[in-house]
Amino acid sequence: MADLSKKFYFPIWSGSFAESVDNESTRHSEIKGLELMESAGLAVAEQVLALCSPHRKVITLAGKGNNGGDAIVAAIHLSKKNINVKIIIVEPPQSSSCKLQMERAQSIGIPIESWTPNKISWPSAAIIIDGFLGLGVRGQLRESDIKACLEEANKHRGEVFAIDLPSGLDPDCWKQGAPPLPANHTVTFGQFKPAHVHWPTKGFCGNITVRKIGFAEEAISKADPDQNCMWQLLDQEKIIKESPFQQLASDSHKYDRGHVLVIGGSPGKYGAPLITAMGALRTGAGWATIALPEKITPIGQHIPPEITFEPFFTNSKLDIELFNKFVSERKVSSVVLGPGTLKQFINKKTVDCFKQLQEKRNIFIVIDAGALHGIGDLLSHTPLNPELTLLTPHPGEWRKLSITRPVPEPDSNPKNIKQIYKDLLLFGTTAIYKNAAPIVFDPKLQKAIVNNNGRLCIAKAGTGDLLAGIAAAHGKFWSASGSALRAQALIYHAAKIEEENRGPEGVLPTDLLQRIGI
Repeated sequence: MADLSKKFYFPIWSGSFAESVDNESTRHSEIKGLELMESAGLAVAEQVLALCSPHRKVITLAGKGNNGGDAIVAAIHLSKKNINVKIIIVEPPQSSSCKLQMERAQSIGIPIESWTPNKISWPSAAIIIDGFLGLGVRGQLRESDIKACLEEANKHRGEVFAIDLPSGLDPDCWKQGAPPLPANHTVTFGQFKPAHVHWPTKGFCGNITVRKIGFAEEAISKADPDQNCMWQLLDQEKIIKESPFQQLASDSHKYDRGHVLVIGGSPGKYGAPLITAMGALRTGAGWATIALPEKITPIGQHIPPEITFEPFFTNSKLDIELFNKFVSERKVSSVVLGPGTLKQFINKKTVDCFKQLQEKRNIFIVIDAGALHGIGDLLSHTPLNPELTLLTPHPGEWRKLSITRPVPEPDSNPKNIKQIYKDLLLFGTTAIYKNAAPIVFDPKLQKAIVNNNGRLCIAKAGTGDLLAGIAAAHGKFWSASGSALRAQALIYHAAKIEEENRGPEGVLPTDLLQRIGI
């Protein structure tokens, strides 16, 4: 089984890692700190010029350190373009580089004012460049003159451009409140930081642009992102282009494409397994079969003609013998358990069967919805193969994965992330944590990979069922992590197209289904 997920992600820099790269670039190469500052400030100025009218006034909030130096350089470049610029400081410059940039600004006549409460003349709808704190905050921003100045600026804001981060945000934490001056645009350097890709902090940053300003490659290598960065970012455009189905020979048959079996549904919820099965077919699977509980078997007449139906339930319980026989005779490659269910129907006998099928036939298994409830307690006694098993919980389902000892929720605490890997290895699974910026946890690679291309229009019932089907189709060829990553990427790509056609509120999972594979 090919593990292609490694091709499609790159490290998200922690705040300390970014600082280390900055320091190493100037310490062990010919790059000077002033050169990096000049490049950073120019990048900010170019972003302002590209997005805003040249007739608007610009207020530059400059901190006492290198972030403030970047802001002052931006002000200098804007002034040279005949932009009306003013610099506001709360504290005098302290770093030597920031002092030098302030002298340059003074020499060309840029007005510089020290902030005092309610004494600054804020032009109406001025562009504000936030260069106070950048990546320098850890934890919450305390009450201070800087915070008060930012709050005052927010009352008079037009477009806000933050350098690295809106001042007051911790770069490594996303579960924090709004900063005093949320940004419309953020310009960061080198690579995204955790607060740029996770919600809600991503929303406080506005549109985020990453600029390469000349960090030395040896400095990045020396800082060792594998050791210092917990998170990876998915390259969505790249993974979309890599379809395993396009590698099939021209004379391939349906079994070469894979047979996906979907087991789930409950009264009133038979649509979920149908979406899952159709998602697998639209992705490229050669055959999709669904098995619904007996109570809703009559609804089978409404199943699309492309899908076959099998009765695997006896007295509302999954008949393992019938299931096992069908999987072997019909060459099932992937099984999805749970779409459209509210209660757990998997038991120890079922898990033992799955384990044997994985060992003998490399069966790929996706566990979703009601089948996730307490699944960790079952699997901890009979772990499956994490390369062949994918859990697909949303936050509420994540909290129910194990009843005896809950799995930690994803956050910025490295100990919790390590415990997640440990728990998933105990279960023998990979997992995708479904939220606005989904995270794929691969316990074998010890990687947490984020897709930050989420769209509000897909926050509807049925999207998760579609994800399960697409991932199952890929499981014929790829590992669980690679399958989950490409499934999410395909859904986001389809959502972007449909949102342009139908607007952000009118997109349905069935609309996305029609776009998969196009």
